[in-house]
Amino acid sequence: MSLISYISSHFNRHRTLPPSLKVMKLVTIVGIAMATATLIVTLSILTGFEREYRRTILDFNAHLVFLKAGETDTLQDVEQLIKSQETIKGATPFLYREGLMLGGGTIKGVIMKGIDVETFRDVNPMKINFPTDLPSLEIALPPDSKEQYVILGSGLAKSMKIGIDDIPATVRFLVPTSDVTKGGDQFKKLKILGIFDAGLYDYDAQFALMSLSALRELFDLPENRMTGVELVLDDPDKASELGAWFESKLGPVWRAMPWNELNSEIFKAVEMEKTTFSLIMAVLMIVAAFNIIGVLVLMILMRTGEIAILRSLGMTQKALVRVFTRGGLIIGILGVGIGTFLGVGLAVLLACFD
Repeated sequence: MSLISYISSHFNRHRTLPPSLKVMKLVTIVGIAMATATLIVTLSILTGFEREYRRTILDFNAHLVFLKAGETDTLQDVEQLIKSQETIKGATPFLYREGLMLGGGTIKGVIMKGIDVETFRDVNPMKINFPTDLPSLEIALPPDSKEQYVILGSGLAKSMKIGIDDIPATVRFLVPTSDVTKGGDQFKKLKILGIFDAGLYDYDAQFALMSLSALRELFDLPENRMTGVELVLDDPDKASELGAWFESKLGPVWRAMPWNELNSEIFKAVEMEKTTFSLIMAVLMIVAAFNIIGVLVLMILMRTGEIAILRSLGMTQKALVRVFTRGGLIIGILGVGIGTFLGVGLAVLLACFD
């Protein structure tokens, strides 16, 4: 052991310190540990939220969505490009329409999403609950049927006072139309055959699913009318790059929207929360660092006699600085180490309750 290490260990040994310095040293270590643990737990929770948001969003929305201005009746150009990309693992067309739904004494604005039952599961793994006699999506929404069957979001079903035990149930849907020969706006009865749970309230409370053919029949649309097509990739992070490539091939009529652009506000909010909490924790760490400085200043003032002896024996000022700096470094390492252990432990414990 070098002379500086020996003197530093003697000066900073807990039992050789005055009571006031012992208390300050312990408080400083606890403060650093708490700030470190809080930072780790906070970032872990926010990262978990971000991961859960991402999973939920990708369960309901595809990795990449193609939209055409004014909708379309053919996807021939898009299909050819899709087949040329090995990174694309699934594709399905969709159709959006809006209207008012009445049920359980409640009226709500609803977004109807028409889906291609045969390819929907290639893109969307979202959980859908059916009665025991309707074990699959294909049975609940027959692809060739134009019957008005519908699957409600869990939040929408709750507002309509409809549970899984109430299925099959019916609701009324107001179909807007300008055709006066049909009596203007019309109410249609829809038969509910399932309830989906996307995991995000905004989707569960606003959306309902129908087969493409049934939705076209409901709104009296052309046979092949579609809003666009959804794609799922082998890597969601490639969506922006692939979308730009598709737009360059298809021209300005088509718009490719990656999942992170469709839900940019959510991820911006989560990122802002992470940044804010990191800044708050950084301030706490700076306060703890000033506590270390305070401990070192008090230690120097209380060791003036020993310092004078060491200086008279020829120890340089630079060596003395290293002696006391090493003591502060030990306090910081202890605080960060204990805080990291506590933070990781709490994060693992919280993960067990996921």
